Amino acid sequence: MKRKILCYALCLLTVFGTACGKEKPLEKITSKTTTAGVLAEIITGTTTITTTAPPSTTTVATTPAPVPVGQYNNLTGEMTLSKEAVGKRPVAVMVNNIVNALPQYGTYNADIMYECLVEGGITRLMAVYSDYTKVPDVCSIRSCRYYYPMLAMGHDAIYFHYGLDKTVAADTLDKLNTDHFDGGYWSQYFPVDKNRQGKYSREHTIYLDGDKIPKLLKNSGKRTSLNDEYNKPAFNFKKKKSAISQTKCTEAKISFSYSYYSTFKYNAKNGTYLKSHNGEAHMDSKAKKQLEYTNVFYLETTTQIINTKNNLISVDLNGGKGYYISMGNILPIKWSRASDTSPIVFTDEKGNELEVNPGKTYIGFAPKNKLTYK
Repeated sequence: MKRKILCYALCLLTVFGTACGKEKPLEKITSKTTTAGVLAEIITGTTTITTTAPPSTTTVATTPAPVPVGQYNNLTGEMTLSKEAVGKRPVAVMVNNIVNALPQYGTYNADIMYECLVEGGITRLMAVYSDYTKVPDVCSIRSCRYYYPMLAMGHDAIYFHYGLDKTVAADTLDKLNTDHFDGGYWSQYFPVDKNRQGKYSREHTIYLDGDKIPKLLKNSGKRTSLNDEYNKPAFNFKKKKSAISQTKCTEAKISFSYSYYSTFKYNAKNGTYLKSHNGEAHMDSKAKKQLEYTNVFYLETTTQIINTKNNLISVDLNGGKGYYISMGNILPIKWSRASDTSPIVFTDEKGNELEVNPGKTYIGFAPKNKLTYK
């Protein structure tokens, strides 16, 4: 019996050996053809079964490009806007920037941040948010100076502040027919932050209740749809981030006065510049994040005292020279505004419209020759 089984097995081997030819050695498993990799291909459906011999290397499944989330954001050039905010006016908020009021909050979420000198060599911020339905609580809110509503109207933004200079600022708001809300009159929307009471002076405790902005606009009857002339990108955005020049800039400092300056340090991993205020990280205390921007603009301007009683100053917003900093590079530019309610236009030194990387933007107006970088 055993002999019969042995003979039968030898016959089978002879038959299959003749049909298939010489047996090929098994392919060794390498780093390119690991079991985990093949398993991943089977799960994702990238492996194709054919009747021919398989290739010596396994095709690696490619990761699909991320699908853009949201609608086009005119202020950043990115697909981050909610459907409800498309075609709607942005919001511009005055933010106290005096050292005694720090840290602020709600500032990290701003799509565009302006910084300008005010009296006494200090600066004040204006944060611009593209979606008026998603503005966070912002603290601390401060008073209007006449040039800020001009910058806000360049975006057709609704302007929020607490108090104002009752001379040139009040005249400017009336002259330009600016849609604005003064926390001194709308106190229910500008409450006191109880967590800051006793730790800060009262003027540093007022905040804008972001959740109540839609209700405020509805009750006030203010226009919420963008005028057609402003319903376009704020800048000439590129489709993708890229280098802007061959001149490196990994750190920059804008000196507004002897005591107030802003510095920006490049984070190559994120492609952004981290902002510091007077040498300390400029933080949003609720977001627990340092302010950061894809684009940094230093715009040269001139200032002068226009009221010696309170040292109010004027800031020239007509145009001039400046620098554009982005993606680890720096580029000399020119800037201009056609009118008091027009957006800023950026060009290169030859007058060609400047291409701007998509992302959040910081714009600082400071005296001439007050930028240093390395």
